[in-house]
Amino acid sequence: MFAIVIESIAALLVLGMLYQYVSSKRDQRKLPPMGEMIDIGTHRLHVLHSQSFQTGPSVILEAGGGMTSSSWMLVQPEIAKFANCISYDRAGLGYSEQDPSPATILNSVNDLYQLLAKLNLPKPYILVGHSYAGLLNQLYAKLHPDDVAGIVLVDATHEEWLKIVPFPSAGALTLFRILTFFGVLRLFIRKLFPLPKTLPVQMRQRIYAEASVSKGIVNNKAIFTKTNIKKIFAAFADIPRLNKPLTVITAGLRSGPERKFAEKQTVLQKDLVSRSIQGQQVIAEKSGHFIPFWQPELIVSAVDEMIKKLEKEGSANPL
Repeated sequence: MFAIVIESIAALLVLGMLYQYVSSKRDQRKLPPMGEMIDIGTHRLHVLHSQSFQTGPSVILEAGGGMTSSSWMLVQPEIAKFANCISYDRAGLGYSEQDPSPATILNSVNDLYQLLAKLNLPKPYILVGHSYAGLLNQLYAKLHPDDVAGIVLVDATHEEWLKIVPFPSAGALTLFRILTFFGVLRLFIRKLFPLPKTLPVQMRQRIYAEASVSKGIVNNKAIFTKTNIKKIFAAFADIPRLNKPLTVITAGLRSGPERKFAEKQTVLQKDLVSRSIQGQQVIAEKSGHFIPFWQPELIVSAVDEMIKKLEKEGSANPL
């Protein structure tokens, strides 16, 4: 009896591994890269580039932790109607190559700096960051203040959030990666990560395909080590207050584990607003954390209003 159980489990594992392998190969065939590969010296980044205007500001869309340029498929085409706009996959994610250097937030900032130099996008930039990318955006503005005209934070991570809700342990992430390898995540991804039914079918397929591989897990595991989190705290210890437009878009619907910390999130999001003397907050009443999927129009509107404000003040010209 025991032998039958062991054999059955082994058979299920083999089937799961084959399911993951065949499905991943099918995704690669059906869903090729949408952008171009840009060499920044040590590795290449996958970039979706929409440039139709001779002057700035240019809009830089930065995806959340473990996520890719696909996060912005409802946002980028709309922004591209009135501004130069790019989205990209950070090193080791999506179609981008792995950075031979350690995965840290500072290296990500440097990658973006090198990428923008290669693309020669008209300055200044409006940085739009979802979730973890909000940390990256603020650090970029600290290190390259003259290049940044404004920031839009989309339910962005506050550095104090990393203390309140610790990132999953290395053991938990390893287990999650194993489940991914055997196709378990792919099997349940639609239940774990529901998307609006209004999204085009191919768009949903691409997002689910990218979420069903372990790249995001590996990337997050590398970034959110105790050492790297300490570096994030150190970088934000002296984060300067901005004298530039800042719009903080905050999720209005907190569900699941988020609900427990909703009150603290409210405080932290207001603190983000206070980081600029021109800060303002927008509540996404119909969205949880993934605002780019559920209320993309709020992001588009925030960018549009920021550009109009900059043009009115005469600060949207190339530097």
